[in-house]
Amino acid sequence: KTDADKQVLAYLRKNGVREVLVLLNLSSGQANVTLNPDHLLGTFRDAFAGTKYDLNSSKTFNLKPWAYLVLDK
Repeated sequence: KTDADKQVLAYLRKNGVREVLVLLNLSSGQANVTLNPDHLLGTFRDAFAGTKYDLNSSKTFNLKPWAYLVLDK
């Protein structure tokens, strides 16, 4: 669940201890997304760029039009 559900599709997949979080901006506008689930904690890594995201401190993302983010833990 996000605060931008009309623009962004977000889902989490788990397999044992591995987690993959996917954010897809399905709109032609920029999307500022805040994830609501409290159970999303820890450090995730961008699967393509390698950038690390600490979801303990911030769950807000800025996605350009038609952009996506795939994070794994």
